[in-house]
Amino acid sequence: MLPYPAEDEGTVLLRDGTPVFMRPMRAADAMALLRTYDRLSEETLYFRFFSVPPRDAKKAEYLADVDYDGRYALVAEVRGEIVAGARYERLAERPECAETAFTIEDAWQGRGLGSLLLERLVKAARRRGIATLEAELLVDNTKMLHVFEASGYPLSQRASSGVLHLEFGTARNAEADERAFARRVRGSAASARLVLAPKSIGVYGASRNPDKLGTRLLVGLASNGFNGPLVAVHPQSRSLAGVRCVPSLCDSEGFAAELAVICLPPSELPFALDDAARAGARAAVLVSSGYSETGPDGRVLEEAIVRRAHESGMRLLGPNSLGTINTKPEVRLFAGSARSPRRGHVALGTQSSALGLLALGDALRRGIGISSAAALGNKCDLGELELLAHWAEDPETRAVLLHLESFDDPEAFTRLARRAVKEKPVVVLHAGRSREGARAAASHTGALAPAGVHVTALLESAGVLVVQTFEELLDAAALFGAPV
Repeated sequence: MLPYPAEDEGTVLLRDGTPVFMRPMRAADAMALLRTYDRLSEETLYFRFFSVPPRDAKKAEYLADVDYDGRYALVAEVRGEIVAGARYERLAERPECAETAFTIEDAWQGRGLGSLLLERLVKAARRRGIATLEAELLVDNTKMLHVFEASGYPLSQRASSGVLHLEFGTARNAEADERAFARRVRGSAASARLVLAPKSIGVYGASRNPDKLGTRLLVGLASNGFNGPLVAVHPQSRSLAGVRCVPSLCDSEGFAAELAVICLPPSELPFALDDAARAGARAAVLVSSGYSETGPDGRVLEEAIVRRAHESGMRLLGPNSLGTINTKPEVRLFAGSARSPRRGHVALGTQSSALGLLALGDALRRGIGISSAAALGNKCDLGELELLAHWAEDPETRAVLLHLESFDDPEAFTRLARRAVKEKPVVVLHAGRSREGARAAASHTGALAPAGVHVTALLESAGVLVVQTFEELLDAAALFGAPV
């Protein structure tokens, strides 16, 4: 048996932006598998096993018995429960081939999880020398057949006695890579929508003190007319700034917050995240500091927060973020600490909240119109790829301006930017391109930015307009930002 492959762990994004934690199966998962099978409909069980088997602990133990080579399985977890799994088992007579099978809980079907499981299972099989994967499906199992057909891998199939026999190679190919990237972009865009255009908001950290940042954020949301339900979480107050208060989002009858705006110290953040997740929140903006920018201990704390959020199905913006803006009348979102800008066609993303406020102040003075804006802060989770994915398809946005100290994945960003610039200009100020900028990025995020010259060359090759100074970025905003 090979060691547990921790490198195969990771978060994937469903097509609606929901994060799901995916990891290799462990032998200890047998009981969790039983609980999963108890939640499956008879149809799903029939499609998986070609029958509706009785509850069988021995069968669950067999399915959880993996050696990470000839027998390998992945599971998808949400809030500590397995909601889906995929496995392969090497064929004894043809060790270069393996048979696959998939199980997805009914409530999680039709959200792109099958495609993501297949994508990762193929990569695992390829690394272990498996050249061909096979599967058998009942002919009525059209959902799973679509997953295989949409994978981009050349698929051969034949039918016999009501069963489809499928076979495809695991070698990388351009079509499969393109479809995998398209899935990533779609999930990234949906994730950004959660913080840029939420349907409802709950605010943590507001009080009767008007100078507290949490209070200013709540006042900004309320006074600028957020076009959706809004509550504040406070243990004693019934209302703050004219907004109804609840002791926790879980206690707010008749209200479900899609976005949580959290302005609390690190020690109080776990309660807020757990409360928001239990209440159904799908994303959170983290305003407070005290994380990776403080050093190694802060980075460990930040990574734990991200893991906690992803396990609950939530995306995070920040920490060190002063929020988001959306000037569309149907949204009217202003989770920030300055006056709302005029409505317009420029999207603005900054890593530094301070520089974001400066840019918005300049936009107000110049009469520049903003479609939406976001301060990324430490970029513990949501980053520039998510923003660009959303703004590239947003009809209200005609130009995208970004001020970034570092890039999470320069190649992926460039690949997406190459598509985006065909429809609208993308302007980037990369503050990490100089030694001084790289040090500034390190002080803000705790990590050095990629080599500036390399990133600049990538961006320019994709048609991105790379500017050299903050003033040039503001000038670009003025050029593209006539208000509506």
